[in-house]
Amino acid sequence: MPDTSAVRALRRKAPQLNQARYEAALQQLQRPVAPTFEQAVATLCYATADTVREKAVAQAASRLQFAAQAQQLLPFLRDATLGIQVMQLLRGYYRYHPPTTAEWARIMPELVVGLSTPDPIVATGLATWLTEQQVPRTYARQLLTKGAVTQLEILHGRHPDLVVFKQQLYPFLSYLSATEIRTEQAALAYLGQFQPR
Repeated sequence: MPDTSAVRALRRKAPQLNQARYEAALQQLQRPVAPTFEQAVATLCYATADTVREKAVAQAASRLQFAAQAQQLLPFLRDATLGIQVMQLLRGYYRYHPPTTAEWARIMPELVVGLSTPDPIVATGLATWLTEQQVPRTYARQLLTKGAVTQLEILHGRHPDLVVFKQQLYPFLSYLSATEIRTEQAALAYLGQFQPR
């Protein structure tokens, strides 16, 4: 595609447009009246500065009241900067408002993707939360096929620091299998049942 004058003009303005979006998001969060939950989520989506986005998560946490709102935060589990903070927020919310059978069906696709996040803290924290909430075992296949990427990387890893994460995965896999899994070999054997050959 040729580089037209309109494209060149847009490229010149791009830094200013991003700066304007950043300023608008920052002003939204610094108003004397706290933003609504929807405004905080919009800031999460469109702000580029991590400090603004972290403040937006805190604002969303203070306004979180309904399951539908909690579901809007699930995609941010994959966020490299905010994943841990969002996971802690969601765990706190669902501790007092456990998901119903219908809610499990709605949130499961995002939880599966969240389990595959490259961040082992988020992946194991999510696995621990799913065990605490006693996720219906009917979702085991879905969780352990599409959601097993990070779990497999942790279990196959040889770095000494991964032992902590491996220990956090065993109760999750034990719960889903309804058998006791205490070793790396047993965990890999169980996960291997769900992996394509």
